[in-house]
Amino acid sequence: MTQGMPLRVRVGDGVEPGALLDLLNTQFDCEYRAGVLTVAKTLRASAVANGGTLVHGEHIVPVPLRKNAVEVMPATLADVDDIVRIVAYWAREGENLPRDESSIVKQIQDFVVAKQGDAVVGCASLMVYNRKLAEIRSLGLLPLSQGKGGGSAIVQACLDRARHLQVKTVFVLTRVPDFFARQGFTLSDKAELPEKVMKDCQFCPKQNACDEIAMVLPLE
Repeated sequence: MTQGMPLRVRVGDGVEPGALLDLLNTQFDCEYRAGVLTVAKTLRASAVANGGTLVHGEHIVPVPLRKNAVEVMPATLADVDDIVRIVAYWAREGENLPRDESSIVKQIQDFVVAKQGDAVVGCASLMVYNRKLAEIRSLGLLPLSQGKGGGSAIVQACLDRARHLQVKTVFVLTRVPDFFARQGFTLSDKAELPEKVMKDCQFCPKQNACDEIAMVLPLE
């Protein structure tokens, strides 16, 4: 790969973009949007991931799904018990707001789940507030399944859903801004998100000592 030329590749069928993104971000500054992976930094040599080599141009990335790879898909009612456990775990850790089983069942169509084999190891939901705004919430991945690209893959699935719905902007409240920055989000202010403040923040136990950072991603 010639030095000084940025890499832009189209991710094809059978490729695990979340894992690929996490892997490459250990060495390069990457962004994945709508099926296209862009490596912002110039590369001095071929980048090899999971046995497949990335090449210049709009080429398919020859990176097959790895064994035990995390796959993301729409949630079903059969996933409710696992979602409840994951959400409850991260609520106890202070990372997410608690949600009861009834609310998850009623909003199951908003959820995606990450699976390793038949096991649900992560989840998130896309909460649509209005035609312009949606939130990725209840995002969580079991600790033993972290580092495999599942988090990035879950976020990208939610963003793809938001694009399909033609939502203008997606936001998150997070304590891990670096992770979301790699997904394309930028810093914002909770004061600019009155819909979230009215719906959830007024009931949050950390309302007067909030340590979450607001980040947004325009989809237009």
